[in-house]
Amino acid sequence: MSGSTGVETKVEIEQVIAKLGKSPNDLDSVCRLACLYLDDNKLSKSKPHADHALALFKKSKSITVKQGVDVADMLVKYWKCEKFVNKADLRIVLSEERNQVLNSAEDVLKTVIAKKDSEYGQLLSLKMAFVKESRGEFQPALALLSDLIAIQATNQVDLSFIIFKAAVLLKHVGQPKQCIEYLEFIMDDPPVQDGYTRTHVAAFLTHTYEQSGDKYRVFLPKAYKDLQEAFAADMPAASQKLIRSLGKGNNFSQSCELWEILALQALDRCDYVLAVEFLSQAIAKAPGKGKLLHVLAEVYTLLKQRDKAIACAEEAYSVMPQSSELRNLLLQIAPKVWTEKLRQMAPTTSIAQEEQEELPGAYVEDPYAPPSPHKPHVEPPENMIIHKNSTGHEVFLSAEKEIAAEEANNSNTWLSKMKNKASDALKAINSGTPLLNTKSPGAAKDEMEDDHLPHNRPKSPEHNLIKA
Repeated sequence: MSGSTGVETKVEIEQVIAKLGKSPNDLDSVCRLACLYLDDNKLSKSKPHADHALALFKKSKSITVKQGVDVADMLVKYWKCEKFVNKADLRIVLSEERNQVLNSAEDVLKTVIAKKDSEYGQLLSLKMAFVKESRGEFQPALALLSDLIAIQATNQVDLSFIIFKAAVLLKHVGQPKQCIEYLEFIMDDPPVQDGYTRTHVAAFLTHTYEQSGDKYRVFLPKAYKDLQEAFAADMPAASQKLIRSLGKGNNFSQSCELWEILALQALDRCDYVLAVEFLSQAIAKAPGKGKLLHVLAEVYTLLKQRDKAIACAEEAYSVMPQSSELRNLLLQIAPKVWTEKLRQMAPTTSIAQEEQEELPGAYVEDPYAPPSPHKPHVEPPENMIIHKNSTGHEVFLSAEKEIAAEEANNSNTWLSKMKNKASDALKAINSGTPLLNTKSPGAAKDEMEDDHLPHNRPKSPEHNLIKA
């Protein structure tokens, strides 16, 4: 949000608050204030006004369709703003409280649709399709979109956007052929609603070709060429950055970065079915990315696709076994299986931690990693040195610590040598023997200087410190 927009939002907030001071139960003003606080990223300030607006809507006997649309939009906006626990880590809010906001939006839409208003009918159907889709009710959402396509809906809606949304759902439910037909139909007339562009159509068409069997692979070279051109035209800055990151000789079609960019856009819009598709494509290009798998598991959970959520979460856990958030997700979606698994892991983890405490300088595996029945033998890194501790266990001490010990030992040897010389000199003085030896004064001086020169004492080469 730009600075001027932020200032304008704050000014309007003050104006609406002043108006509510005179008419505290004015539904339009309460709803507007809730939306303004969301625009200003003040979710906690928006909540009481959102609740108030919903209560006024339920209580009122003379609600207009426009007011119902505004309340539903405000609730969906609140639901979208509450999407991340931590945006930096892309942790999605999966709470029942958030789900209840979407349920409330659906209730409002049902009430308003029952009024059968011809002016808002198509718009209300599109909004209801989004709510259904976001709750994992794909077939009801598809039915609503298909009805809109059948009547060539254009009243307050973008038909290309409706066709695109239907195509995404068709691919998701396993009907790629019809999905491809829809996407090819709108390629020259892409959607403009909600920030979508030709890039999104070209990307989804390419994705569908690539994941729908060998018979479609013949179309991939042209599809990727069209996608790259659309991406450069619609998002020039992002395109240039991506091309630079790929470097010379890297194939655009093999990169996962574009799919990650598009998936993050979809997540930010809370377009979760589209996000699932783009995330799956990114993972196909770069298997084993734990964070992407974790996000995908959370999105599947939100869409109530439990089996797919469990599969992705378990794969992510195999890559990131130290993640407490992943363990919590697995306990949430598969409590019976993972409660027992984690209980079995606990004793092993405790033993590993105790061993690490006993051997503070030891090189050991991650104590939080789960036990494996087929653990490979762990070889020490190149700059580790094997010793035995007081209990007879082999430990791998870091080379830096070993060299420091050797240096201290050598330093003590050099110091002993100097002490011996001092002791000999004292004996000579007491006996009256001259201090001169058979060597020339220059040689004696050289010997003393050599003893003090740093290059005659052991040096400590630079090593990377390896932490357990």
